[in-house]
Amino acid sequence: MVNANNRFQERATQEATHTELFILAHRENTHRINVGFDGTWILLGGILAGMEILGIVQTHQ
Repeated sequence: MVNANNRFQERATQEATHTELFILAHRENTHRINVGFDGTWILLGGILAGMEILGIVQTHQ
């Protein structure tokens, strides 16, 4: 995300066109959303794994 943000800042200070800035902003936002959902999937996977382990432990008692 840092690279996408830096690239946007560089182009903004170099008098880029509105189209170029729109495309760069879109890429930055897309990357930000993807990173956020990666964390969500990791959290959800951990919860599901914990529930499965709990179910296995409870059936073997």
